[in-house]
Formats: sequence, structure tokens, C-alpha cells
Amino acid sequence: MNNCAIDTNILIYSHEESDTNKQGIARDLIIRSPIVCVQVVSEYLSVLSRILKIPKTFIINACVPNLRRCRIQTIDISTLQLAERNTSL
Repeated sequence: MNNCAIDTNILIYSHEESDTNKQGIARDLIIRSPIVCVQVVSEYLSVLSRILKIPKTFIINACVPNLRRCRIQTIDISTLQLAERNTSL
């Protein structure tokens, strides 16, 4: 299992039809079961619906498969403490 984490842009780029190179890289990263925090999921859905004006039926059909591949991580004090320990290595 890979320990990469991705942000909102990667999830958005997975839908980028005008730049297939960017889309391909994003999809390759998503296939690796990346870590995604809950905030990124919220931003992803918000950008698609509010900014890009994507219909909600498309969002559901397109986003659920992407998010099923991801490991969604909540952020709490133990997550922050673990990150702090790992940055001091």
C-alpha cells in the first residue's frame, strides 16, 4: 500500500478533459489508494458543484468511484501528533 496523500486539485484534475496528460497523472495517483482528508473531499465536491457547475448526478457518478479508491482520513489530535513525530525523524 502506498502512503501518498493527495489534495483537491488532483481529484479535480482527474476530470480534466482539456489536458489529458494532467488527467492521466491524476488518475494514476488515485489508483494508488491515496490518503485524502475529509476537508479535501468537501472541497472536491464543492468545486465541482459550485465553481465548475457540474450537475449533481455527474458528481455522484464520477466522484464515488474516485473516492472509493481513496483512504479517507479524519484529522484529530492523534493524527497531528503522529505527523509531528514523523517530521522530526
